[in-house]
Amino acid sequence: MANRCPGRFWSIEELFASIAQAFPAWVRSTVATAPRGRANPGSLAANLLWAASLRDCDVIHQTGDIHYAVLGMWRRSVVLTIHDLRFVEESRGLKRLFFWWWWLYLPCLRANRVTVISEFTKSRLLQLCRVNPAKVRVIPNCVSTEFVAEPRPWPVATPRILLVGTTDNKNLRRVAEACSGLDVCLCMLGKPSATQQLQLARQGVEHEIHHGLSRPEVVALYQSCDLVCFVSTYEGFGMPILEAQAIGRPVLTSNIPPMNKVAGGGALQVDPFDVESIRCGLLRILSDASLREELVGKGFQNVKAYSTKSVAAQYAALYCEVLGT
Repeated sequence: MANRCPGRFWSIEELFASIAQAFPAWVRSTVATAPRGRANPGSLAANLLWAASLRDCDVIHQTGDIHYAVLGMWRRSVVLTIHDLRFVEESRGLKRLFFWWWWLYLPCLRANRVTVISEFTKSRLLQLCRVNPAKVRVIPNCVSTEFVAEPRPWPVATPRILLVGTTDNKNLRRVAEACSGLDVCLCMLGKPSATQQLQLARQGVEHEIHHGLSRPEVVALYQSCDLVCFVSTYEGFGMPILEAQAIGRPVLTSNIPPMNKVAGGGALQVDPFDVESIRCGLLRILSDASLREELVGKGFQNVKAYSTKSVAAQYAALYCEVLGT
């Protein structure tokens, strides 16, 4: 497995570390980590040279977001995983062309197989890039075994709402507006910007900020909250939905792909672009104990399909296919 350079975000690395531990015994995997992290000519050259040095393997699986690295992986079978397409879809002008060419089109041409984590990402990829649909496979993300059921009595007052992520697509602005006037505490996993903090203050929303947490601390934060609000406007998948379901928390999420598919009926869905829809969804979960119980039960059923063993088996079968074994 070839990973990107260490940086602020380790979700991809943690994901594939869990998958590697669940591989069948006949799959022997090692991890190689790229030397550079930035998107500049020096980093591209260094990472391509690093990629060319990867030799003692049958298949190279580029797991991280430096997709262009597969261009240096000659004389080896290559699997490329693409997690989402925001890097292209939110870029403009020459920057968009650069990312489309180096991060998407050429890597997809080079890879023997391309995996994506949702049907939504597959459909967007095929719209953006003329690539053979037969080489693109959907293999979902899995939930780490660290996320296990942890019952929590519903509080008498001030339920804790977990919001995972503070980038623009995580929708903090609308969630803060939806929470205005409610007796809740908004617990944010991620550091909000100065503008976002000012908005939270204007809306009078009680809140906590949690960032720089270790993996066990992230799990503990989920366990300390009463419901998870993940009404993102754009995702490649939506892992917090499954993590919340595995812990046993009711989930409020978006009614758009891929979140509505990942939730599998185990979440209340709302329009992420409509503050009133988000607010109504929160009020329903906050006030209806039967609904909360139903969402948690359906969530437990849904998350079973996303075990590390199941996802690892799908990757192992794909490696066999690539090698013709």
